[in-house]
Amino acid sequence: MDSLLAAWEPAADPAPGQRTFEVVRDALLASPALSARNVRVYLHGAHAGDTVTRADEPVDVVIESGTSYLAGFTPHVSDLARQSIEGSLGAGSWDYWEYRGEVQSALREAFPGAVRDGEHALRVMHTSLSVSHPTPPAQVIVALPYRHYSGLGGWTAGITYFTRSFDQVVQYPRLHRDNGALKDRETEGRYKATVRMAKQMRDYLQDVLALERGRVPSYFLECLLWNVPARKYADPDPGPRMHEVVGYLEGAYLPAFEQQHMIEALFGGSASQWTTSDARLFIDAASRWLG
Repeated sequence: MDSLLAAWEPAADPAPGQRTFEVVRDALLASPALSARNVRVYLHGAHAGDTVTRADEPVDVVIESGTSYLAGFTPHVSDLARQSIEGSLGAGSWDYWEYRGEVQSALREAFPGAVRDGEHALRVMHTSLSVSHPTPPAQVIVALPYRHYSGLGGWTAGITYFTRSFDQVVQYPRLHRDNGALKDRETEGRYKATVRMAKQMRDYLQDVLALERGRVPSYFLECLLWNVPARKYADPDPGPRMHEVVGYLEGAYLPAFEQQHMIEALFGGSASQWTTSDARLFIDAASRWLG
């Protein structure tokens, strides 16, 4: 067990994922329709946060429009302030699905026969035909800028997109990365290493203990571990450290956990949140395996 955990701790080679990102980015930026949107294209998820576990791990790519945005409000924002802010959102009222269709068309033109329409993202199954330089698949998130207002004077930048089931998802990738980097510094580089171990352990448990696939997404798993106090990451040995982390989670009050961006609770009923029952599935399976 300890030897497996030690093998899972290092990051995978980021070069294949970087090649995928560059190919997809260049294809999107070459689209005349999208150039009018003033889009930004950037890495998201594991490849942006240094928690890649496999060289063939799918690459999350965000394409973010620069010509409109949507907004949300904390409950204490007054109706008057809300109306004032919403009055300035005319640029955000254009059709998101038209924009998404333009992204899909650009990808299909660049990668014929390789684009699939997923629930949360457009999936590019292959990005290169070069046998000598294989690249992992990409998941392209079609996003709008999002402003989370706490009052007339301040807002926090994020992104938002809609699933094929028309659920709105809000994320804060910059805050997520910044807070993850801070946690990693506080733990002398052991937080991200432990996240990589946990992701590998999840994949292993899906094979050996029949942990149901899809119940423990990488994003939520990372947020789960982010809520573990830094002192639990003190041990330089990966085995005892993972015991400390999982042991803490076994007794923790999960409804109090935040997402890594610290704006929304980790657990709840929205499309951006996880369920405590799914988290317990992972914690219980990990505890049994660790013994």
